Amino acid sequence: MSVRLKRNEFCVIWRDNNFSSKPEYNNKFDAIFKAFLKERMKYIEKTSNFNTYPCETSEEVLNLIRKKNIIK
Repeated sequence: MSVRLKRNEFCVIWRDNNFSSKPEYNNKFDAIFKAFLKERMKYIEKTSNFNTYPCETSEEVLNLIRKKNIIK
C-alpha cells in the first residue's frame, strides 16, 4: 500500500468571535448563526482545496501563522 500526500498551496484563516462556544450576543440568534457558520465551514471544506482554520481571537491567528511558518 502506498499513500501520496499533497500539501495544499493555500489556506483560509477565518477569524470570527462567533466560533467560540459561549454566546456572543445573548439572544435567540446566537445558536442559529453559530449553526450557519458551522455549515459554511463544512461547505468550504467539501468544495475547495483549501485548508480552513476557524479562529476565535487574533492571538490564536498569530499563533497559527507562526506554527504554519506562513510568515517568518
